[in-house]
Amino acid sequence: MNLGSAEEELRCLRDELTTAPDPEALFQASSKMARVVSEYFSPEQATDFIEATVEGMLSASPTCAMAAGLWIKIILKECGDAMLGQVPAILNIIYSHVPTIQEGSLRQFLLEAVSILAHHHLEAVLSSLLRKRLPMDSDTTELWRSLGGNPLLATRVLQVLMDKIKTSTSQEGSVTSETDTDRHLAAAEPLSATCAISEVVSALQSSEAVQELLPELFPILLQQVSRTLGQKMPLPVRSSQRLFRKDQQHTEDNPCRFSVQRLVRVLREAENMDSA
Repeated sequence: MNLGSAEEELRCLRDELTTAPDPEALFQASSKMARVVSEYFSPEQATDFIEATVEGMLSASPTCAMAAGLWIKIILKECGDAMLGQVPAILNIIYSHVPTIQEGSLRQFLLEAVSILAHHHLEAVLSSLLRKRLPMDSDTTELWRSLGGNPLLATRVLQVLMDKIKTSTSQEGSVTSETDTDRHLAAAEPLSATCAISEVVSALQSSEAVQELLPELFPILLQQVSRTLGQKMPLPVRSSQRLFRKDQQHTEDNPCRFSVQRLVRVLREAENMDSA
């Protein structure tokens, strides 16, 4: 490949890698190199690149592992727009490695990678995460919570999740898919979306990000409570307290029930803080 002036730039950056006086200078040189490479990066190689780099985070020295995490972030930021078709594969790679990378700063790189990918392809990222089985394991929970770290992104995430619940409710009973798997996923999606809303809201550092959505969000959650209980409730004339008293009598094997209760508590606490 003819890199033109970029070739000389990479050569200089390579020299900086060997002469950097401290880790900060080393990471700066490595990051600059990643940005140069991103201009020639082939999106078709994204999954191979991500998998190889994450593997490097497991086996390399701490300094190289940190540099590898920076490369993942930079490549996704610069080239993520062209990776729509590879979103599920990239998320599976990240999800499979989250349990094996326990060092805090390295683990944070993987969580930030999910958020960066969501900025580029929100719908694809959320659809992939919603396909994880219920009840959520701790790693899936952590991935959802990572999407609540940025208030602007969290607001977009919550809006999409609410739309999925409303769409699933309006189409209930009309799924015509020929496969049992698709029918199961269609039935589980509103439960998964409700659990996801609970985790995203719990991770928010400020209630302001969710306040504007409350008029739409709260009725949806109440509707989910009624669906969880298997009852058709005329929500305008039934209080949430009555819904939850009925919920106490329901079986405990539904993964949505506790998420709805916890989410409502979080929303109430946020409202009380704002009032104070």
